[in-house]
Amino acid sequence: MPPFNRHASVFLSSGKTRIGSVYKKALYRQYTDGSYSEEIAKPAWLGFLGPILRAEVGDVIEVHMKNFATRSYSLHPHGVFYEKNSEGWICIISLLVPLLVLLFPPSHSFC
Repeated sequence: MPPFNRHASVFLSSGKTRIGSVYKKALYRQYTDGSYSEEIAKPAWLGFLGPILRAEVGDVIEVHMKNFATRSYSLHPHGVFYEKNSEGWICIISLLVPLLVLLFPPSHSFC
C-alpha cells in the first residue's frame, strides 16, 4: 500500500479506529431456486443493486434468503408496509425493542 499524504491519511489509513482504504461489499443476488447455485442474470444498469421486488397493493412478497457473507446482515424493503409479525423475527424481544432488526447470520438461510 503506498503511503498517503497527511490529508489522505485522515480517510485512508488503517488502524483500530479507522476503516482504511479497502472496503468489502455485501451484494444481494437473485437465484433460480433454493439451492442458490444458479444466479439469475441482471441488467448491467443495476450495478451493485440487488434484485428489484415488484408488487401491487394487495400482493404478497415472499423472500427466501441465504447469507454467504462472513457477518450478519439484514433486509428492509423500502416502501413496503408490513405488520410486526411479518418480519420473520420470532423472538418476543422484537416487540420490546422496536429498533431491533432481523439479522441473517453467515451461512444461514431464512425461508
